[in-house]
Amino acid sequence: MRYPTIPPVRLVALFLLTAGLNSRATLVQSITDADPSTPIMDGIVTSGEYGPGNSYRFTGGGNGFNGGELGPSVLHMQSDDDYLYLAFTNLAVPTDENQVIVYFHTRPNGLQPDGNDMDDGIASNPGDGGRRNTSVLSTGGTERITFENGALTNSPDVALMFYNGAGSYAAPFFLRRAGYEHRLGQLVAAGLGTSNVEFRIGRDDLDLKDGDAVDITALLISNTGFLSNEGIPDPQVGANPGFNDGGNLALTNFVRFITESPSPGLQRRSNATIDMPPELGYGYSSENAFGSLTFNNIPLALASEPGETNRYYVAERNGVLTVITNLAAPTRTAMLNIAGQVNASGEGGLLGVALHPDYASNRYVFVFYTAYSTNGFAMKNRISRFQTSSTNQNYIDPATEVILIDQEDQASNHNAGDIHFGPDGYLYIAVGDEGGGGDTYNNAHIIDTNFFAG
Repeated sequence: MRYPTIPPVRLVALFLLTAGLNSRATLVQSITDADPSTPIMDGIVTSGEYGPGNSYRFTGGGNGFNGGELGPSVLHMQSDDDYLYLAFTNLAVPTDENQVIVYFHTRPNGLQPDGNDMDDGIASNPGDGGRRNTSVLSTGGTERITFENGALTNSPDVALMFYNGAGSYAAPFFLRRAGYEHRLGQLVAAGLGTSNVEFRIGRDDLDLKDGDAVDITALLISNTGFLSNEGIPDPQVGANPGFNDGGNLALTNFVRFITESPSPGLQRRSNATIDMPPELGYGYSSENAFGSLTFNNIPLALASEPGETNRYYVAERNGVLTVITNLAAPTRTAMLNIAGQVNASGEGGLLGVALHPDYASNRYVFVFYTAYSTNGFAMKNRISRFQTSSTNQNYIDPATEVILIDQEDQASNHNAGDIHFGPDGYLYIAVGDEGGGGDTYNNAHIIDTNFFAG
């Protein structure tokens, strides 16, 4: 698959649609994946690959530019534990340069919190194969694609752009806020340049967990940014919206696909053929470390002061650092509460805690947590230093925070988060590979970008 460089005239033209465009989408069909099938990525849609009898399907409509290139096709969807699959059948193989843009909404509130954020303001992003922002449909005013269902309004997180003619290409863009480069993602495509096209995208990349919903709308657009009236589902607009200078425009509808959930009702059966001793002599036993104490949230890390034997510090995932005092009769006290700034989605949370080797005099406490991103990423990996109160050894004022490292993270998994001081006095920090699945962001192959790399 190649990613051609689009000439400058096309880079500009993609932004020429209606100023003040307000494109609202309404849910018209929802399908829940209850089938364990996994499609074969071969550009051929065979029976049963996409639901029983290929019933996981969405139809389109509209005449478009040439009597229908996308509207007459069918979008099939399927999921498994690792991937989301899309297949377009009866798709035109254009001799012109008309393209398809597929918008995905997969995260709460979307990565585009307001209309102006749809424009990254960058003429040619070095990371996107030479193409500009695929999410903007106008040059001025408020540009907005929304997925609406009653009182719920969301916006896109990913824009998949593909061309099915000679020299075909496909590229998923993870959308970012204004002024930030959209990220070119990865996918597997089969059948490009034919009437049956299949795509496979990692569920971790889309931040889709078991049973999560993905909202989708697909639109046909020319290489100059002229919007047609055809898509999946049927946009139900009369003429091609194109470059018109009118006000608000009700553009399209959307469909929803709910990903596969684990099968319920699995039963564990005893093995009647293996001869095991009545009791296994492991040679150890366990007991509750802190008696009857319980935690309000999942405890993820444990630390102690240098030289102290009667106090422990426990990092709870939701953003509360607790101190356990008097181990003979343990008492739990919430020492630091930063729950409001901790993003505990996916595999995030308050992940690590370490006390300075000279804690007795400087009272420094270091933590690793995942914070909310304000730049359109899934989250931030943050290492911060706090200071315990000089008058209350069981209290840390959140205002004492000094942020030492802030690193944007494209996915919510693979965060690591363990931190410890070594005997050399240095703070050692464990970081993940930025998440996704199968080294989505190539961080295992490079050492010169950020702390995820290498």
